[in-house]
Amino acid sequence: MTAPAIIQDAFPQSRIAEDAFIRNGMSSIELWKLEALIEQESPERVLEIGMANGTSSVVIAGALYTG
Repeated sequence: MTAPAIIQDAFPQSRIAEDAFIRNGMSSIELWKLEALIEQESPERVLEIGMANGTSSVVIAGALYTG
């Protein structure tokens, strides 16, 4: 499965779910669902506690920016 576009842009070395970068963080499916949730709910603020690889942070920021 291909990672969300924002992940592909920010981390071009991690284009598919089999990449170690994605495997060690959130899965591509989880990232897609996170992006969809933010776009659906349109929150004014988001607080993320903790950041391992930064994939969720990039998806959150991208969804807030384009939302």
